[in-house]
Amino acid sequence: MSPSWPWRVLAALGTVASLAGAPWPAPPASAQAGVVSLALESQSPWNSPERPLEIVVRATNDSSERLEQLSIALTIRTPARSRSAYELSLRADATSSFFTYPFVREGALDPGESRTFGLQQPLELLTNRGESALYPLEIELRSHDAPVATLRSPMIFLIEPAKVPLSLAWTWIMAAPIDHGPDGVFLSEALESDLAPGGRLRAMAEALSNIEGVPATIAPSSALLDQLTSMADGYEVSPPGGELRTVAAGSSGAADATAVLGMLREVAGRPEIETVAYPFGDPSLPALFKAGLGKDFGPLLSRGRTLVREALGVSPTTTVIRPPLSHLDPGTLVRLVSSGARTVLLDQGLVPPPLDPTFSAPAVVRLSSGSEAVSAVVPDPGLPLVATAASADPRLAAHAALGWLAAMWFEFPGTPGRGAAVLFGEGSPYPAEFFEAFAPLVRSSPWLRPLAAEAFVDDIDPQGRAVMSPRSYPALDPSYVASVQRGKGQLRRFEDTLQEPDPVTERLRAHLFLAEGGTFVARPDLGTMFVDAVSATIRRIYSRVTIPSQTFTLTSRSGVIPVQVRNDTGHELRVRVRLVSDRRLEFVDGDTATILLPPEDRIVRFAVSARTTGLLPIKVQIQTLGGDPTPDTISEAQVLVRSTAYNRVALFVTIGAALFLLAWWGRRFLPRRRP
Repeated sequence: MSPSWPWRVLAALGTVASLAGAPWPAPPASAQAGVVSLALESQSPWNSPERPLEIVVRATNDSSERLEQLSIALTIRTPARSRSAYELSLRADATSSFFTYPFVREGALDPGESRTFGLQQPLELLTNRGESALYPLEIELRSHDAPVATLRSPMIFLIEPAKVPLSLAWTWIMAAPIDHGPDGVFLSEALESDLAPGGRLRAMAEALSNIEGVPATIAPSSALLDQLTSMADGYEVSPPGGELRTVAAGSSGAADATAVLGMLREVAGRPEIETVAYPFGDPSLPALFKAGLGKDFGPLLSRGRTLVREALGVSPTTTVIRPPLSHLDPGTLVRLVSSGARTVLLDQGLVPPPLDPTFSAPAVVRLSSGSEAVSAVVPDPGLPLVATAASADPRLAAHAALGWLAAMWFEFPGTPGRGAAVLFGEGSPYPAEFFEAFAPLVRSSPWLRPLAAEAFVDDIDPQGRAVMSPRSYPALDPSYVASVQRGKGQLRRFEDTLQEPDPVTERLRAHLFLAEGGTFVARPDLGTMFVDAVSATIRRIYSRVTIPSQTFTLTSRSGVIPVQVRNDTGHELRVRVRLVSDRRLEFVDGDTATILLPPEDRIVRFAVSARTTGLLPIKVQIQTLGGDPTPDTISEAQVLVRSTAYNRVALFVTIGAALFLLAWWGRRFLPRRRP
């Protein structure tokens, strides 16, 4: 008799909606792919004798034919005993068929139509086995007994409560590149999309909001927080090829920024949440140190932590650091230790894998460089692989990721001190819906023990050990670095010129710190806009210091010229006044004077001595005090000195010459001796 006869009987009866609890032999595999797509709508996170399996799938008819006599086969396969067997079970029949349960469904599936099918199956047969295990599931949709779509998902079955849960460090990194100019105008709509409902950052914030009471580590980047606070107050955006658009506070993108900022503030305020601050501007630390800007690391880190306190209302940890983009090399590691870091959060791949591939890579590695070392929390490389393989179905991807953690736990389920790390990094490949599905699965899994990073490091024993190997990362363009250095020097001289702190200097300093950010490794043109804005602002302020056109008259050889300087900046300035002339004019007491220039007119007097008469030009320069031998010129103008005084020596010489010429001319009137 054909093995498919039970299906024909059920289809003929037509009144049986579900035959749950009675296992059937698995139907033979059939190749008819691409007719219907199946997507996971929901599945119970784990099962037990008291928790039946519940699954809802959505079927979509992608063909041009009507599908009738529908039925579903739920196949439970024998346990996956290793991570490799589990990974294979998500795409093929890695283990043998254990039980198959048939479900008949009335109706049809028309072309282009979607339907949801809910299944509930008690698990007495698994209970009788008395084993906690990871069972691969196969959900097969059939039409006229022919399989038209298959979905594979894991089922975590616990026969008893977990005695030693698997510790889990999960880090949520929420980051965005700098996407605005120094005028605050956003250059694209990318961040708006990420913050809108359904966007990646919005989904991460909402997922965190819905797991109250569950420990975790969050690392909102300083570039993101800075842009969120700007957007929340209203902003302008000028996308490529589009028109400038103004968004008022409380509307569209500004409202989304406010919502995400509010969710992050609420999450960060929970006692079980560990918040990690990024250095301001999210710099690539190896690129920063290579460019000779390493002395800014301390101020950047301090400024980043201040931003977290101001934006989220919490003090971030000072012992856990996430190097932006996970860029780390031996020299950077030493500097992180010097800054107080005990733990670093890294991407996979920075730490050498274990020599024996049958064992999981250690989740915590004591990473050293020379005599310095930190504890590195390293995510498991297998989880993103199984999750991204199913990324077209985010809920299935979430269950696949959970199944991977279960596969790790089931390898040594009673071993204390074991753990796994998950990190959603800056370039996370997960779709937005993944976060909303994965977070509640972790919260609902009693065999997992979520922890913040620092507590996780203290919990894991034994830890791996590794030496930080040299690595190469993209660097800041040398010419760009030179422009940043020039801007920093110009700002220092500007600050020396101002006699009191001013908000404008803080804004300009922020521009230059931001210009050291990792975004500008690939986009130095955008960073140059910030550097140029600093120079333009300083020049604009300097332009309010002027030297009126003046002409002075010297009636004697020596005298004093009163140079008028006008200061309309509104600030008291400490400057150097310098006069430049040729040899016809001598400055008796020197050609420079250091003065305090109040926000009004000021007369600066110079003693001069003229060596000749006539109109003598003088260049008057107002300069900064710093920057020798080439200080910045604040203002420059030409004044004139008219010398009318006679020179006694010159007069004597002139009279003598005239008498000589007169005598010479008069010789013609003297009588000449005849020959």
